[in-house]
Amino acid sequence: MSPEALDTLFKAPKNEDTGWYTLDKFGQKIWDAEKVRLFWKEFEDRKIQQEDYIFDGFVFPVFRKKRNVYYFSSKLEFKKKVFFKNVTFVEAAHFSNVTQFLDDVSMEFVNFQDELDFHGVRFFGSVYIGNTHIEKDVDFVSTQFKYLTLYNFTCNGDLDFRNARITESSTFSKVTLHKAFLLNTTSINEQFHIKQSVFNDLVSLKETTILNDFHITNCNFTGTFNTVESRFGSLQLSDTIFDAQFKMLKCTLGFAIIEDTIFDNFSLSQLNFEEPTLYPVTIGFTNIDFPNKSKFERINLTDITFNFCELSTINFRNCIWNIKNRIILEEESLNLLDSENHYRQLKSGFKSSNHWELSGNAYVSEMEMRKLRLYKEKRYVSWFIYWFYDKFGSYTQNFLRPLYIFLILSFFLFPLIYLLIDSALFAQFSLEQLSESYEKSIAAAFPFLKSDLLKDTNWWLKSFQVFFSGILLTFFILAVRKRFKQ
Repeated sequence: MSPEALDTLFKAPKNEDTGWYTLDKFGQKIWDAEKVRLFWKEFEDRKIQQEDYIFDGFVFPVFRKKRNVYYFSSKLEFKKKVFFKNVTFVEAAHFSNVTQFLDDVSMEFVNFQDELDFHGVRFFGSVYIGNTHIEKDVDFVSTQFKYLTLYNFTCNGDLDFRNARITESSTFSKVTLHKAFLLNTTSINEQFHIKQSVFNDLVSLKETTILNDFHITNCNFTGTFNTVESRFGSLQLSDTIFDAQFKMLKCTLGFAIIEDTIFDNFSLSQLNFEEPTLYPVTIGFTNIDFPNKSKFERINLTDITFNFCELSTINFRNCIWNIKNRIILEEESLNLLDSENHYRQLKSGFKSSNHWELSGNAYVSEMEMRKLRLYKEKRYVSWFIYWFYDKFGSYTQNFLRPLYIFLILSFFLFPLIYLLIDSALFAQFSLEQLSESYEKSIAAAFPFLKSDLLKDTNWWLKSFQVFFSGILLTFFILAVRKRFKQ
């Protein structure tokens, strides 16, 4: 066959108009058996046997079939680089019988009009699939890669990577998937980056392992993103939209950074963090407005940071907090106003879910951040009010402190002051003066008790004690009321 005829055989359109097939009454293709046989015979002799793996502009008909198994080539090992460029596969492309590619494989500007099947194939070099459209399902089940890159890749069927292994890294860029993306039991030894991509159906990672970084940047997920019992060296989400449920359950992480991302339904449950972590926090959230009914369940929150987030909509269930008389969020002092807002949001969320003790702890933290902020802003008068509220009232969260101070002042400090003043005035000390000093102190501490001994020269001290004791009693009553209300 002449080179011109061979070129026509390999690259000419293969459709009904060119006589390669006819359509039955059900619209199914009935291929011309002789043309198909000639194509694959010449393909095997002129390309495969010559180890010429450059397939530029080829149009492939239906694949050959042996013992009910479709196959691309009789060759089981490709030792050189393989190039598919400007190629069309009219029927399903079956490479599952090809056991291994020892060098790189490149597919660019390829149009798969049916399925693509690489089930169980081993790639020892880099695999690049770019500017490619696949009309139906893609099967990479149990496939082994070294590097895998998908660029400007569109698939109208399922993209199935279950039980696949990528020994080094993988990058998906400008990928559009209209059906499920399955990564269950997949193993990636280094990085996996997904960027500028759209996923319109389920994304499932179950028992998936990504030993290094798992980055998702500037993507849109309109279907459920479900991660269960998976392990990631790190997880980083940024500038991404999840329009359906985002769920992580029983996963293990080194650390996670989630920023500038929009969620419609958010759930984290039973996460574990590897020790030691290379990052100072376990999870860092930045610019996240958590949607209503977001859930954090059975998570250690002691090393989690929130920056410019909305937390009042989160339902925290059985989580571990860093509590030392109050809730302490990691890196709270970096932005006092932001931390104050976060504690206020936590207080509101805990209150709405009837977690009264946590609500009180969050309220104390909110007051602490405000007190520190006022001091930093040199608003010393306002700062003193909050300092006084803290030192003598414990922000009405601890009724024992104002009670202890009240008792000490009423039965020790003020009686002693009255005694010293009276002793100085009358230049003598007597048990009667000691008794009078206690009467004065008790009468001032309990204004509703009347005493003729109040009519003396110490009216200013008694007035101060009445005022101060009233404040302490108010703090005590409010704290007791709040404790029993909770």
